[in-house]
Amino acid sequence: GLRPALELLERCTAAVPAVLRGERPATDVLFPGGSADLVERVYKEHPVLDRFHRAAAAAVAAARPAVVLEIGAGTGATTG
Repeated sequence: GLRPALELLERCTAAVPAVLRGERPATDVLFPGGSADLVERVYKEHPVLDRFHRAAAAAVAAARPAVVLEIGAGTGATTG
Protein backbone atom coordinates (compact mmCIF):
# COMPACT_ATOMS: atom_id res chain seq x y z
CA GLY A 1 0.00 0.00 0.00
CA LEU A 2 2.97 2.31 0.35
CA ARG A 3 4.37 1.79 -3.14
CA PRO A 4 2.82 4.97 -4.63
CA ALA A 5 4.16 7.08 -1.76
CA LEU A 6 7.63 5.55 -2.06
CA GLU A 7 7.69 6.11 -5.81
CA LEU A 8 6.76 9.75 -5.32
CA LEU A 9 9.34 10.13 -2.55
CA GLU A 10 12.08 8.67 -4.77
CA ARG A 11 11.11 11.00 -7.60
CA CYS A 12 11.09 14.04 -5.34
CA THR A 13 14.37 13.13 -3.64
CA ALA A 14 16.13 12.71 -6.99
CA ALA A 15 14.86 16.11 -8.14
CA VAL A 16 15.84 18.11 -5.03
CA PRO A 17 19.17 19.40 -6.42
CA ALA A 18 17.63 20.63 -9.68
CA VAL A 19 14.68 22.21 -7.86
CA LEU A 20 16.92 23.98 -5.35
CA ARG A 21 19.14 25.31 -8.16
CA GLY A 22 16.04 26.66 -9.88
CA GLU A 23 16.61 24.43 -12.89
CA ARG A 24 13.34 22.57 -12.51
CA PRO A 25 10.01 23.70 -11.08
CA ALA A 26 8.79 21.55 -8.18
CA THR A 27 5.41 21.32 -9.88
CA ASP A 28 7.07 19.48 -12.77
CA VAL A 29 8.30 16.87 -10.30
CA LEU A 30 4.94 16.38 -8.62
CA PHE A 31 2.81 16.81 -11.74
CA PRO A 32 4.86 15.64 -14.76
CA GLY A 33 3.32 16.84 -17.98
CA GLY A 34 0.55 18.47 -15.94
CA SER A 35 -0.72 15.08 -14.76
CA ALA A 36 -1.83 14.52 -11.16
CA ASP A 37 -1.50 10.72 -11.49
CA LEU A 38 1.54 10.36 -9.21
CA VAL A 39 0.02 12.38 -6.38
CA GLU A 40 -3.46 10.93 -6.86
CA ARG A 41 -2.16 7.40 -6.39
CA VAL A 42 -0.72 8.35 -2.99
CA TYR A 43 -4.11 9.51 -1.75
CA LYS A 44 -6.35 7.04 -3.55
CA GLU A 45 -4.35 3.85 -3.00
CA HIS A 46 -3.27 4.34 0.60
CA PRO A 47 -4.81 1.86 3.06
CA VAL A 48 -4.88 4.29 6.00
CA LEU A 49 -6.27 7.20 4.00
CA ASP A 50 -8.85 4.91 2.39
CA ARG A 51 -10.20 4.22 5.87
CA PHE A 52 -10.71 7.95 6.43
CA HIS A 53 -12.33 8.34 3.01
CA ARG A 54 -14.83 5.58 3.89
CA ALA A 55 -15.54 7.26 7.25
CA ALA A 56 -16.18 10.59 5.52
CA ALA A 57 -18.49 8.88 3.02
CA ALA A 58 -20.42 7.18 5.83
CA ALA A 59 -20.82 10.49 7.70
CA VAL A 60 -22.17 12.22 4.60
CA ALA A 61 -24.53 9.31 3.85
CA ALA A 62 -25.84 9.40 7.43
CA ALA A 63 -26.52 13.14 7.21
CA ARG A 64 -28.68 12.95 4.11
CA PRO A 65 -30.16 15.08 2.79
CA ALA A 66 -27.00 17.16 2.79
CA VAL A 67 -25.14 19.55 0.60
CA VAL A 68 -21.39 19.08 0.72
CA LEU A 69 -18.83 21.52 -0.58
CA GLU A 70 -15.25 20.30 -0.53
CA ILE A 71 -12.70 23.07 -0.79
CA GLY A 72 -9.09 22.24 -1.40
CA ALA A 73 -6.28 22.18 -3.86
CA GLY A 74 -5.63 18.49 -3.84
CA THR A 75 -6.55 15.47 -5.87
CA GLY A 76 -10.20 15.18 -4.93
CA ALA A 77 -9.55 11.81 -3.29
CA THR A 78 -11.97 12.45 -0.45
CA THR A 79 -14.68 13.60 -2.85
CA GLY A 80 -14.13 10.47 -4.94
